[in-house]
Amino acid sequence: MFIMELPDVLMWRETQEYVKAVQEIWKVYGDVQNQPDLTIHMENQYILDKIQTKKEFIRRIEDYAANSSLTWQGQMSSHCAVMFRNDIDIALRSGTCESGEAKHYLMESMAQSWAFHIEDYAKAVNTCDGQYILELATGAGLGTWAVLKEFPPSSRLLSIDIDFACTRNADGLAQFFNIANRVAGLPANFWFLPFADETFDCACTHYGLDESREMPTILQEVARLLKPGGRFIVFARKNPYDRQQRFMSLFGIDADECNPLLYKARLYSGPDNLIAVAQHYGLAVVDKIVYKPETGHHRVLIAFKK
Repeated sequence: MFIMELPDVLMWRETQEYVKAVQEIWKVYGDVQNQPDLTIHMENQYILDKIQTKKEFIRRIEDYAANSSLTWQGQMSSHCAVMFRNDIDIALRSGTCESGEAKHYLMESMAQSWAFHIEDYAKAVNTCDGQYILELATGAGLGTWAVLKEFPPSSRLLSIDIDFACTRNADGLAQFFNIANRVAGLPANFWFLPFADETFDCACTHYGLDESREMPTILQEVARLLKPGGRFIVFARKNPYDRQQRFMSLFGIDADECNPLLYKARLYSGPDNLIAVAQHYGLAVVDKIVYKPETGHHRVLIAFKK
């Protein structure tokens, strides 16, 4: 069960109540009846009932921006992953060679359709051999798969995610590619990365920043753990409204109003704002590619250097 980043902001003063409500919705409609569309509808209705107006939506954003802090929230306060019993079973199975093989063929089909950008992403990460690489947000494993498919023989990868089940996707792919001695999934919070300063040659994320909170803190952490000259490869939606429309449209908030609100809430608010914050922490842009598919959302690949 996932709780997305924008509702996490909007409901930050009622987090426990909100998590319990969404758990109940998933139990009734997701787990039992397996009706994803109805599950999403019921989640949306819960948020609409709680917030009701555009004015209250904006007030909650401003309240979070002014009063929320990582100290108050605690180091592991992100509630984006709540596991039921069947989630645990899936996670345990996901670290196997068989699971990795199934992922491999699924990702190959994605690469041949909507994910036509994925080879560019992998090349931007795997620029040389012998790198220590940190991946932010394993997720379903598409970015992980792309990096590992042509992984140089002496490089190493740690793939982190707040969701234990997602990290196991990295383990399964590593088993399938027979490189488990050089790859591992690790549950961790992006705000408090458990690594020493200047540990990694490269950090990368495939849609991970779009789906996270506290951009300044994450970028500061990435800058801290990269070696001088280290690179940060980011793949993201060009327009955050493509992801956030589901919630913002409930309250009559359009695309022009989206990014300023997301920026105020310290969420991903588009490549220009991301670049500005990254530069503040010593990460300079060295490349930027915009992809404009005929169907689907526009996307952007940005390479930073410390």
